[in-house]
Order: sequence, then structure tokens, then C-alpha cells
Amino acid sequence: MELAAALSRSPQTCKRSLNELEQAGMIMRVRQGIGEVSHIYILLPKEDTTHE
Repeated sequence: MELAAALSRSPQTCKRSLNELEQAGMIMRVRQGIGEVSHIYILLPKEDTTHE
């Protein structure tokens, strides 16, 4: 709800977008428990070390 208010979007739009980002491997959500907010972590791609 806070994210939706901050972005001036509907909660459903925010949930859909977060699901898409999670499916794409760009974020990781860690659920804390019933009624608690999830922690959202941004996943960074690994650096390609084959190019020198």
C-alpha cells in the first residue's frame, strides 16, 4: 500500500509489477510472516570476468 501511494499507482498494479520483477530475477522478496511486510532486495547481475 505504501509503494502504491508513493508511486501514485493502484495496489494491484504494484503487485503485478513486483511479480514480474521477481519472475525476471531482478528482485527477491523475503516474506517475514503473517501480517508483516516483505523485505525486497534488488538482485544485481554478476560481472562478466571473461573480458579483459
